[in-house]
Amino acid sequence: MSAQDIPTGRSWRSLFFDAVLIVFVMGLGLKASYGVFSARDADAGDECSYLMAASALPKRGLPVVEGSPLYILWYSLLLKTGVSLENLPSLSWAILITLIPAAVFLLVRASGGGRVAALSASGFLLVSSLVDIWPYPMHLAALILILGTALAARLRPALATAAIGLSLLIATYARPEFLYSLYLFAPLALLGGIWLIWRRPKARLSVLLSGVVLAAGSTLIVWGLGSPKGKGDRSLAAFGQHYALNKHTAGERTEHPWIYWETYIRDDFGEAKSLGDAWANNRSAFLRHIQRNAGNLPTSLQATASPQIDLRLLRHHHVMPQPGPPKHPQTEGIARKLVLVTFALGLLGAVIGLRRHLFGSSDVRGLLVTVVMLGFVMAPAIAASLIIYPRFHYLIPTVLFGVAIAATGLHHLPKPAWMRNVTLNRLAVIALGLVFVAVVPNRVHGWCLQSRLTTQETIAAPPTPIRDSVQAIRAMKLQAPVLMMDNGAARSFYAGFGDVYVHPLQVPPGEGFLPFVKRANIGLVVLDPVTTTVPQLRDDPDLKALVEREESDVFRVFRVEGHPEIRLAVRKDLLPPQSANRYERP
Repeated sequence: MSAQDIPTGRSWRSLFFDAVLIVFVMGLGLKASYGVFSARDADAGDECSYLMAASALPKRGLPVVEGSPLYILWYSLLLKTGVSLENLPSLSWAILITLIPAAVFLLVRASGGGRVAALSASGFLLVSSLVDIWPYPMHLAALILILGTALAARLRPALATAAIGLSLLIATYARPEFLYSLYLFAPLALLGGIWLIWRRPKARLSVLLSGVVLAAGSTLIVWGLGSPKGKGDRSLAAFGQHYALNKHTAGERTEHPWIYWETYIRDDFGEAKSLGDAWANNRSAFLRHIQRNAGNLPTSLQATASPQIDLRLLRHHHVMPQPGPPKHPQTEGIARKLVLVTFALGLLGAVIGLRRHLFGSSDVRGLLVTVVMLGFVMAPAIAASLIIYPRFHYLIPTVLFGVAIAATGLHHLPKPAWMRNVTLNRLAVIALGLVFVAVVPNRVHGWCLQSRLTTQETIAAPPTPIRDSVQAIRAMKLQAPVLMMDNGAARSFYAGFGDVYVHPLQVPPGEGFLPFVKRANIGLVVLDPVTTTVPQLRDDPDLKALVEREESDVFRVFRVEGHPEIRLAVRKDLLPPQSANRYERP
């Protein structure tokens, strides 16, 4: 460490002010997420599967990289908090959306941006729809990449390369597509190291140290979490689900795309076992799928970080672009244009800053590092968006790094001398902070200025069928083990019966409902539209009789309050005496 690396009194004050603002941004994140536990339904999809894997970690160990082992370790830590199982996905989300804006603030400052711009970027994320995107492993991956890039921006080139490589490797265990970023990184890092050794002999020791750090760190990570390559079997399932979604949305088929996606794939691609097989078996269908995804990409990219104007859906996840016309078209149009203009100006400033780098300026090295990382995260995002589907969570890192670069670029725009005044900038930070305190919405209650300016919109409460079903099952006081027939493992898992279940589609053709449940020793059947409409059971007389009545020789049927489409058929021998009557919530 040289004398220049030792912070001066002014540097310590600067670090202190940055730390205060980071804590402030985290406070905004807490405001945004407070009370979310009871406002959203218990997750029955990806988050539940990760949580089940974390619960089974002592018995089954970590999965391969396609199973996001780092995110499962994250959940294993959250399990120690004592929060009920059905609330852990919301806890994971709340923590991550508190940390990510703070990390973006840190990245903008490390890249050379000012405090006003850094606070603007962080606050913007919390008033946008980006933080509401589901599922959440990409949030963890993005957090790792942002922090790694912020560290790399403060290091010399050779060590910065090691920090970028290790960040990409660690992020791969949260989202496996970053393996392809590593494939891009490795040859470029090697060529960069060779160039430094050849053109800058004084950097040879730094290059050697960087190589050692990268090799040793990678070895430890792979030893602890397994190969980053994985088995490659998840890609066909993801492709198949979204291929079915595209065909269903286009009106070409009516079957539920998430439930019957294998039928879609089998009919169009035969017995394909991989993406390569699908390409070989029906290239025209494959290319048509890519064409549809390319058409959806601009809309998805815009919707990923659109300003949160319509407050009715604050309690809902942000998964797909909302159908139908916007409720506030004029306000949303103005907000969108303001964001686009600011973003364009920031990118122009980033270009100006990078141009200075070509002429020997060293104050933009951090910006250059962030731009390089943007390239690495964009590549798999574009590939996944075209081959799978432009899902919002694929685009999160691209948007976050784009926002950080634009915020940093504002520093390099020409500006009058009065805008460089220290006192004026501090006043601007305070004013901006007060604005964000007023406008960052709480996802449950609103608690923001715009809720008063839009005739006090009522935030729509999402339906909670999983949460309410689990409460109904718990109230029955059944003794585990109980094997459930359901369209997923979520209800069984949250109710404490484990992640083993029987899907209605598993009933063999020709075998009746009642003989099957007796043979399989099923103790609880969820009577919902999926169970009652699968081809094997929709005409079964025993199932029809159970749906129409409240009791049979084997089962007693319980209602789930607020959800007339769902009832729970429980085997009588599993019920304690006090559960003789139908369940009704007090």
